[in-house]
Amino acid sequence: MAHSAADAAARSTTVGGLRPGDHACLAYDSAEERRAILTTYLRDALRAGEAVLYLVDDEPTALAAARLREEFATPTPKPAAPKPDASGPGAPKSDVSGPGVSGPDAPKPDACEPGASGPGASEPGVFGPGAPQPDAPTPGACGPGVSGPGVSGPGACESDALKLDASDLRASKLGGSVPRASEASVPEPGVSEVGAPEVGACGGDLVAWDVGAALDDGRIVVLSAGADGAEPAGLESALAEAIEAALRRGHPGVRVVADASPALRGWPGTERFAAFEDAVGRAVAGAGGAVRALCQYDRRWFAADHVRALEACHEARVRADDVFDDGVLTITPLFAPPGLRLAGAIDESTLPALVAALREVDRRAAHLCLDLSRLDFCDLDGLRTLIEANRTSAVVDRQVILRSMPGCMELMMRVSGLEAAPGIVKEGAR
Repeated sequence: MAHSAADAAARSTTVGGLRPGDHACLAYDSAEERRAILTTYLRDALRAGEAVLYLVDDEPTALAAARLREEFATPTPKPAAPKPDASGPGAPKSDVSGPGVSGPDAPKPDACEPGASGPGASEPGVFGPGAPQPDAPTPGACGPGVSGPGVSGPGACESDALKLDASDLRASKLGGSVPRASEASVPEPGVSEVGAPEVGACGGDLVAWDVGAALDDGRIVVLSAGADGAEPAGLESALAEAIEAALRRGHPGVRVVADASPALRGWPGTERFAAFEDAVGRAVAGAGGAVRALCQYDRRWFAADHVRALEACHEARVRADDVFDDGVLTITPLFAPPGLRLAGAIDESTLPALVAALREVDRRAAHLCLDLSRLDFCDLDGLRTLIEANRTSAVVDRQVILRSMPGCMELMMRVSGLEAAPGIVKEGAR
């Protein structure tokens, strides 16, 4: 269903804030921006157990799958460093030692070490081969965390694994009720998973967030808009069929990603383009709120009026999730050039978050852009931190661009003598 450009602008949201039922667009300016947003979108889907339908217009599905494997390859976790041998001559003596020893002097196991338990351990209770697992399900049983998406190996239940293949898509037809998981199993949109392990932490999240494994076991399915999908009606039918199959397999939701190309859909502003986007919107709406869709477009291809026409065909447009937002300071990533947009106030309470965010910006970039157009207040320590941001760079003489700096900050720079700091470029003022 088409919406006005004003509606799309009003629904500008972070990718993590997309709601079930949303049909949104991503008009990106750089490959880095696209990858950052898609990484969040795919990661959130796989962590929640949702299926992903990756729609390509004019690319063979095998090539598209290989491209996704390469683009979103999961880094291999580094092995734990060996511990120094404390048994040799001169080693510190311990009053208590030996297997099964407990007490204040007992050595504490590492969080990810087999047998670790208690506060600081990677999982509550006992962890490791041979350790009792009172809550562990029987090997071979089917259920969350046992078999299905992302699980393989001896004892895993193959017959009920949540897989999608060509025969599934051909066999599934619209009509009849589709079983869906309870609402409680779907995380609330826009709410981060507090306490969720980082990628590679003890290997747990590494399995869930592995695009290659998800392509292998059918949690991610690449669909082509060619053949039956070459016309809007065929695209809507193919998408609805694939969504129905995924929900029937037990996924709590489905995320559609459209790698859209004007070669098939026509140019934004044309009737054919609107018809294709409406077809995607109807397929999303027909799933009863279990689906969200994200259509990708390279903004650099289009003039401003075409971008507005593109956005008018979607309920929302997305941007990258904020790096930090505590209600006082909001830090948003920038991609071309790389940097940060700062909104709110930099003071003693928000300075640590700013320092951490600056450390995470690409150290190899020759320029660091700091957009200050929405900054209301900055104390001297905050200004000094911004001025010295180039010290974290691996590039010699990296330039820090202070864009749209408030007049009060310019005055503070002159009075404090920071105006003569090397590598600082002031771009515009307000």
